[in-house]
Amino acid sequence: MVVLYVDPNAEVRATRVASLAEQGYTVHEADDAETAVGLAQNLLELNVLICEGVLGEFTGFDLRDAITEKFPELQTVFTSRYDLTGFEEAINGCPLVYDPVPVSKLISIIKEAAVTVSASGQNLEAVVVQAAATAPAVVQASQATAKVPRPVAPAAAPHKNEAPKPVKPPAQTARATAVVGTGPGKVARAVPVSGSDTGVLQAALVSADEDEEYKKPPLLAPETVLGNYIIKERLYAEPDTESYIAVQQGVHREVVLVVLKPEKIVNPSAISDFQERQRVKAAVAHPRIAPLYEGLQIGRYHFYTREMPHGMTVDKLHETGEKFGEKILADIIGHIAEAMSYATHRGYHYRMLSGRDVFVDSEHQASIVNVFRPAGSRTRDFVADTKKLLYMLRTIADGPRARHLIDDLVKENLDWEGLRQQAIEFQEEFRERSLLKRADTKEAQVIESARQSRVPVWAYAVAGVLLIGLGAVVVQRITGGPKLAAPVEQTMKLIPEGKFLFRRGETKELPAFWMDTHEVTIGQYAMFLDALEKDSAAAKAYDHPDQPKAKKNHRPERWEAYLAAARTGGFFNNQPMDLNCPIVNVDWWDAFAFAKWRGHRLPSEEEWERGARGTDGRAFPWGTENRPASANLGTDYDPKGKGGDVDGYNYWAPVNKIVEDLSPEGIAGMAGNVEEWTSTWSTHPDYPDLLVPVVRGGHFAQKTPSNVLSSRTYAQSASEATLARGFRTVSDKAPEMDTKSKS
Repeated sequence: MVVLYVDPNAEVRATRVASLAEQGYTVHEADDAETAVGLAQNLLELNVLICEGVLGEFTGFDLRDAITEKFPELQTVFTSRYDLTGFEEAINGCPLVYDPVPVSKLISIIKEAAVTVSASGQNLEAVVVQAAATAPAVVQASQATAKVPRPVAPAAAPHKNEAPKPVKPPAQTARATAVVGTGPGKVARAVPVSGSDTGVLQAALVSADEDEEYKKPPLLAPETVLGNYIIKERLYAEPDTESYIAVQQGVHREVVLVVLKPEKIVNPSAISDFQERQRVKAAVAHPRIAPLYEGLQIGRYHFYTREMPHGMTVDKLHETGEKFGEKILADIIGHIAEAMSYATHRGYHYRMLSGRDVFVDSEHQASIVNVFRPAGSRTRDFVADTKKLLYMLRTIADGPRARHLIDDLVKENLDWEGLRQQAIEFQEEFRERSLLKRADTKEAQVIESARQSRVPVWAYAVAGVLLIGLGAVVVQRITGGPKLAAPVEQTMKLIPEGKFLFRRGETKELPAFWMDTHEVTIGQYAMFLDALEKDSAAAKAYDHPDQPKAKKNHRPERWEAYLAAARTGGFFNNQPMDLNCPIVNVDWWDAFAFAKWRGHRLPSEEEWERGARGTDGRAFPWGTENRPASANLGTDYDPKGKGGDVDGYNYWAPVNKIVEDLSPEGIAGMAGNVEEWTSTWSTHPDYPDLLVPVVRGGHFAQKTPSNVLSSRTYAQSASEATLARGFRTVSDKAPEMDTKSKS
């Protein structure tokens, strides 16, 4: 008799497991539903499940239903530290024993289960043993080894046998792990799952049939010649077929050869079914689905061959420890969903993809085995199947951001086409991020070099003069650049005290404060750096106390290059520059130090939003109407420098050129131009233990203007700096005009 005992109380579990083992039973133990699923996956036999009714993020009822999928004759006994009145339907006639449970009673029930299993296999007659009058309704907190079930435990101190509310934990709070076998001879792997339902646990269980089949000797020995194919090794075995790696002679092509077991031919329909499967596979034509080559009969062997996809399977990737970040993972998901959507939209039935069916090559291109077959009596649940795929891919997700991407997709309840479209959206988002980063790398320098290479030969002679001292005047004549604009004077606007609508309609109240009319400019930031250089001893006084010690100054990367371009009216990253362009490529520490040097501070995100949206929570600074030409956003952004046909600017605009992106108080550039640092720090959604600064506002490459004033962006860290981010300052007192306000 094989028993699985599941209880979160380690002390109680150890005592009872030992007592059951003394009876000669094979006993496996687990402290939660997820571990129990992993154990069940690797068991070839399981007769009795004894589990606590409440197991944290899953219930014992979910666990029973999931394991029963693999072991239909399983007998279940529930124990409980709570009164489970009202759970009769979920208990479904299984024995229920309230704690404290006499081990002798458990043994008695198991003996009854042994009789039941050997006879009809039906469920045990319901048995409920009432707890003694002195029994506590819950495990006392003083028991150091006890783990009190959190999701359904009563909030207040319960009375004896007080019934907890039948709470089903919300999906977003559940983060569990189930174990899925990786095939014969492989190590089991952990598959994180989300939610609190039987389907999630069932998704983590696979049949033991394949393991049993694999234990049998191979049908075809290595070096067996079957027609034009030489057998190399068996891949896996299934009840009706075996699959091998083989080499096609003549062309020396490695293929997968799938052969129908000869003993199955006694069934008259076996051959016709096998041939129909071949016809379906041959009809599916998609570049990411391994094609079928040919179907043959050699003697008593009926077989077909198919392509061996390039790369490594997900199972192998997990085994070797290779993982992928969110961008590559989104690509992989998109590739698989593209193939599955193509086939399902054409009515092809399929078996569920496993870790051996998905291949990823060295260029991160994903493809799948041809899992398509004639339709059976069972209709596939596309939403459930996409979740199973995502759970499987989570094992090769590298880091919290990649796992967070998987979890977000699971929550969306997508079918194959929905998953494909969502993956495309992610890819667009990552592409946008990549373009921004690319603009400040060597590739941007190549773009700049290409632009300069188009200058006529005579210009190089003038450039030589530039090197010996003519400087900015010559540059101005060479480029034919515009006349340099007068430096803008930074002013501040009063934001009156009072209530306002914040983000999604929350009412907040702030005292009066003053906010910079424009984003801080290159010219103003240059004055700041000059001041620090002149008094290096005092410079440290402006640093934030938590600034990393490795940060030695507040000079942005490539500062000299774009300061020179701004001073001469030249180009940087193929974009025209002047001193009135917003300062970018500054991290949070830089912005903090500048604000302190000016005698100001960075705005909180509430202050930032109040300055941008007024009091009425408007969608845009100018009102509720979306006017693409009014803000410098990314509908016309081109990383190669040819954009700007909608709002007039491909990258950032000089702050004094912003005339329509104005809030009710006259604050400019809140919807677009560059996004801005705030003083607010918040938990990063991908890293629960990491606090990072909040960034607000849109920028010149942002292609989705909706919610641009109410959505928040989380920096990866306070040390992150990008070409699309700058800042402005605020003050609690009326500003005094001084030299620090002018460029």
